[in-house]
Amino acid sequence: MEAARDAEANKEWGTAISLYLGALEKIDMGKKTERAETLIGVGRCQNQMGNHAGCVESVTKAEMVGGGMMLKEILNLRESCNAVLENYVAAAADCQRLLESCETEQQRDDITSRLKTYRSAVSLDDETEMDPDYRGCSHYSRRCKLYCPECSTLTPCRICHDENADHKLDRFKISKIRCITCGTDQGPSAACEACSITFSDYYCHICHLWGSFPSPSAPADYIWHCDACGICRKGTGGGIGASGFAHCDKCASCWPIDSDHECIQSGSNTHCPVCLEDRHNSTRISAYLNCGHFMHVDCKREFLRSRQFACPICKKTISNEIFATIAAEVQLNKMPAEYDGVKAEVICNDCLEKNMVPYHFVAMRCPCCDSFNTTITKEPKINRPGS
Repeated sequence: MEAARDAEANKEWGTAISLYLGALEKIDMGKKTERAETLIGVGRCQNQMGNHAGCVESVTKAEMVGGGMMLKEILNLRESCNAVLENYVAAAADCQRLLESCETEQQRDDITSRLKTYRSAVSLDDETEMDPDYRGCSHYSRRCKLYCPECSTLTPCRICHDENADHKLDRFKISKIRCITCGTDQGPSAACEACSITFSDYYCHICHLWGSFPSPSAPADYIWHCDACGICRKGTGGGIGASGFAHCDKCASCWPIDSDHECIQSGSNTHCPVCLEDRHNSTRISAYLNCGHFMHVDCKREFLRSRQFACPICKKTISNEIFATIAAEVQLNKMPAEYDGVKAEVICNDCLEKNMVPYHFVAMRCPCCDSFNTTITKEPKINRPGS
């Protein structure tokens, strides 16, 4: 009977939360008092249901929105919920340590069941997180989550956050994380202060980057922080780490020591000219173009697929593979009789030489370097019949 009454009460609290959230969607963003009061209402309901973690999150949002309004009630709710949550977190950490010393399957099953209960109480009820092989998200492999320093949202990584928010997560300002093994909230570090589990293969205390190595044979310096770049860098698939790289001050990027690149000033600190994403902080692989500019590898692939062959920034040729196809099209498409002997002045975007060449609708080739990357500088005079 008591369980039935609790279930009925939780159903009513759940309905109330739905009504509050529905009202919140209709309240203008500028009406901070109303939005804060509504969020506190959600928190009260969550507290009554025993969802203490949800209550803490709701009243924290109310505090951020309201700027100090109803602060006493916010603090009281948060303090009481946090006291309960701390007990659950401590119990979860104890269970995690006990799992390592279980002697029988029955003991392991019993402790695992208790661990799930404690983790569920602190909003770690995702079954995938109970899997010892679970590593967070598709972007990074790690066993911790991050709190956004601006909105306090708990997220697997900065990219996951940025995909669902109207602002960017500043990784350099991260001051709080959560262990997804025991649920302990703590400051950023390489290992959990409660259950001692290591969050990832690599941790940078500057970038707050938790990263993984591609294989056990990867060098210890596979990921490293470059002070000159201001961010962490990753080695190559060939097993080369920091010791095999050097920073280039001219293009502001790290290159393998044996590479021979002709770069331009601050070439790395640019946006991809195709998708316009900030390349310097991007996790996507970039291609170095022979003109000195950079482009994401996947963007370059699609760019060339669309029959584009010139750098969008400087117009230099980045691939001449299509030139053979263009030459064949020139041969197949004969010009009308009135264009016999007609020439146009073109400038080559590769060698920068100007020349008079036979005019053609498809393309005109530079006689100096054989490039089809040319631009008409002087329109041809066409010999039309009767003119």
